[in-house]
Amino acid sequence: MPDRTARLLALIDLLQSHGHATTAALADHLGVSERTVRRDLVRLHDLDLPVDVRPGRHGGVRMQPGALLAPLRFTDAELVALRLGARTLVAAPDPALARAATSALGRLESVMTPRARVRAQALAAALAEAPPDLLSVPPASALEAGPVDSDLVLQLAEAIRTRERVTLRYASPGSGETTRAVDPYGLVRLQRWYLAAHCHLRGELRTFRLDRIRQLTRRAETFTPPDGFDAFAAVTASLALAPWPDSVICRVWVEANLDVARRAVPPQAVVLEPQAHGVILTSRFPAAGLEHLAVHLLGLPWRMEIHEPTALRDAFCRVADRARALASTPSTAAANEG
Repeated sequence: MPDRTARLLALIDLLQSHGHATTAALADHLGVSERTVRRDLVRLHDLDLPVDVRPGRHGGVRMQPGALLAPLRFTDAELVALRLGARTLVAAPDPALARAATSALGRLESVMTPRARVRAQALAAALAEAPPDLLSVPPASALEAGPVDSDLVLQLAEAIRTRERVTLRYASPGSGETTRAVDPYGLVRLQRWYLAAHCHLRGELRTFRLDRIRQLTRRAETFTPPDGFDAFAAVTASLALAPWPDSVICRVWVEANLDVARRAVPPQAVVLEPQAHGVILTSRFPAAGLEHLAVHLLGLPWRMEIHEPTALRDAFCRVADRARALASTPSTAAANEG
């Protein structure tokens, strides 16, 4: 009995998610004979479930999506939360949990209203995820993000899916609010929401913080995104090299392959460039804080060479001097014991 009950529930799930299927396809999915499927369909009919069976060459079995449940209606905020939460689990290292999250996403979409389903699918396609093995340790300043309207996220996701140009009223520190037409390429969620887009005002690729978008207007114009565009890589590179006062560009070669290096450094802090025998780490760092960078680099287990700036070499020398001084200083406890 438990096996048959589980099979009946699986059959219902298949009919809810597929809408229309042949008995042969259902039997193949369930790993049983067509005769068993036909008996199970009779059982569902006896239970007054809305199963429509049509014989013949073009016939099949059908159950309307959401026939067993009232359509689920999500607010925009709930839709974003469900999508983000489930997609995080889809990439989980636990295979069972990942499969459950994938199944839950499919089950949710099977009973969503058409409008909610379109918006959910648009968000799934527009959101650029970090590689699942990538370490993401954002800088403390990333926690200062303002609130983002979930409707703004979903409108941008739909514009990305339909390749529709939009107009932003955007507030930039130091330059006030500007109005600019942009071609939205992809959304990235770190500690803040970011949009990677071609900005027609600046004539180049730009990264926009969603909490600084004051207004969005969709236009009756379309665009063609670059082939193979990687929104996650574009946004993290933009953050790592963003210009700010009293900062310098630092470039260090390390003897490691790209996959190993990207798991050891925050993606939004460093740009990684693979070389023939290693990786170049490039970042912008406060000139007054290069000793902190030197200490961090010393914690990496690879051979390395400093390409620039000379000030970083000087910072390593100061760190070495402090380390030697500390190592040669007698212990206070040992002196008291003597």
